[in-house]
Amino acid sequence: MLIVLLLVFNLGVNNVYAQELSPIKILINGEELKTDVGVEVVNERTMLPLRAVFEKMGCKVDWNNDTKQITASNDKYEMKMTISSTSIERKNLSTNETNTIVIDQAPLIKESRTLVPVRFVAESLDKVVYWDNNARCVIIHDRDMYEKSFKDLNNLVKLLNV
Repeated sequence: MLIVLLLVFNLGVNNVYAQELSPIKILINGEELKTDVGVEVVNERTMLPLRAVFEKMGCKVDWNNDTKQITASNDKYEMKMTISSTSIERKNLSTNETNTIVIDQAPLIKESRTLVPVRFVAESLDKVVYWDNNARCVIIHDRDMYEKSFKDLNNLVKLLNV
């Protein structure tokens, strides 16, 4: 009995260890994004390289080296983040309303790249974010694409039930 327990425990530890070693993938609107800096997990937050991810999502990204501030914008929102600060400014470009939001993990620099907590930042730019733990993959979709797919699926279900 003791041997069986030890074997089960050992297999579980090896599986966790192997999972920690596999790299985290990024899928944006169904396409895998390769980056020159790996994804980091910091304080249980998945940190992705901002420029590569946000330009792939159609955002404009600016960097101010003097203030260490990043500005990311699309046609709806503008976000301003500063390295090592947990405060983010989010401006709605249609209403000019600006909110300051506090997050639990500040942007950081790794290998000359800015890493940001992907879920919060992507959702703030009106994206849908999923984490697939088995595949160790961050999945990001445009909200309108997601909603259209969901409506199409609902319509298909209605047709099949008729």
